[in-house]
Amino acid sequence: MKPLYFINFFFAMNLDEIYYSFELTNSSLYSRKMTSSESSVTPPLLPCPWLVYSQGRKRQNFYSIPQRTYYIGKIQFMSGKRICASFFGWMVMLDRKSKSCFLLNPTSMEKINLPPWKLPVVQTCVITSSPTDPNCIVAFLDNEEPYITFCRPGEDRWVEQDYGTSLYENDTLHAVTVCKGSIYGLASRELVRLEVRDGIFVMNKLVADIPPRIYLTEVIREYNYLVESCGEVFCVSMLFEVFDIAAWKVEDIQVYRMDFSKGEWVRVDSLGEDRAFFVNGFGNTASCSASESGVEGNSIYFIDRDYRSLGVFNVEESSVHVSLPTCPNVVHNLPTFWVMPKA
Repeated sequence: MKPLYFINFFFAMNLDEIYYSFELTNSSLYSRKMTSSESSVTPPLLPCPWLVYSQGRKRQNFYSIPQRTYYIGKIQFMSGKRICASFFGWMVMLDRKSKSCFLLNPTSMEKINLPPWKLPVVQTCVITSSPTDPNCIVAFLDNEEPYITFCRPGEDRWVEQDYGTSLYENDTLHAVTVCKGSIYGLASRELVRLEVRDGIFVMNKLVADIPPRIYLTEVIREYNYLVESCGEVFCVSMLFEVFDIAAWKVEDIQVYRMDFSKGEWVRVDSLGEDRAFFVNGFGNTASCSASESGVEGNSIYFIDRDYRSLGVFNVEESSVHVSLPTCPNVVHNLPTFWVMPKA
């Protein structure tokens, strides 16, 4: 497979892109097109993830892929807060100064308070199901030690648990996703499942390894992402060749489906014309129907870890193209998240 030349990350915005600004006032969302003519437009409620990230401490960017439109917002509940996770249309928000932690639906602006968060912020966060589900759990996984800290919405304290008794020394979970109420992650290259039994998380190792890459070098970096789609778990394995701080080259992207009956990863050459995956460098992933949302089918939309530009990889053709550079004035130290809007 020939190398897939990706992007130089700092170039001018496509003139076809449209910018809107909006501000949440009295629980209503108003918007203004950033030209001389006024209009009233809100981010669309399509079954497709928004790309959400901060623009300074007070403003947020919402990008709609089908509309190729940016919405630059000022939402009080998000200003000065950190997005820790996004699942089922909800975001886990954290105020690092006040230590307040809460769930936020960015469409309805519904807010559910969680216990104050007093531990370090460098954690992987998940929501196991919709907050309307009585079995919903919000969990933080420590990135350095095998600890999971969790609670249910409505509870007044966090519970900490060591889940690493069966892991190699100092190993932790990464590339975490949720499928059917269970947490899945990679420990080194092993697939692990965490599920709740009698009020505690129980860990099961499911498969030995993701198929190894034989041509990794000092300049070739591999990133693996777990994606839940239609009740199945997939692994998107991406290889990047790093030339310098401003340009990466995609060497290869492979997709595997977890066959739970055999306990092995199965290589897939197509997602299907109606499926699209979304991944980013912070481990946040999503999937949706291409026909219902207007995105490209059989494709993987991806954001790299450092430069915040969007590429699209066609799985069947093994080709990549640049969808757009991201919005200027982005705070590059803060995570970018795919958020599936739900009313």
